[in-house]
Amino acid sequence: MFEPLENEKDGSKLERMPKGEAITAILAPGEGIDVRLSKHACKLSARNDGIQFTDQAGRTYTTGKGRNIVGRDAVSNIIMEPTLQDISWLHLVIENFGDNTL
Repeated sequence: MFEPLENEKDGSKLERMPKGEAITAILAPGEGIDVRLSKHACKLSARNDGIQFTDQAGRTYTTGKGRNIVGRDAVSNIIMEPTLQDISWLHLVIENFGDNTL
């Protein structure tokens, strides 16, 4: 979910993404998108080896081509910390189409 952050100290501004809505993003190598999962700042970045997800603790995960699930459930490709109760079991789906398109 992209969330309004006009009062953030770093001056960043994000847009709330409606539940269940899909968006398409094409990232240039080295480009990134700030993503806030509930209140946790994360990031999607384009790298030479594909799309990378960085969680709130700074851990990075390279997404595989196809469907990638972010959440607290064990079936997720990117498993968030179980103590983050405000993150759903299956919180976000990232569909990696290749060529830095998601």
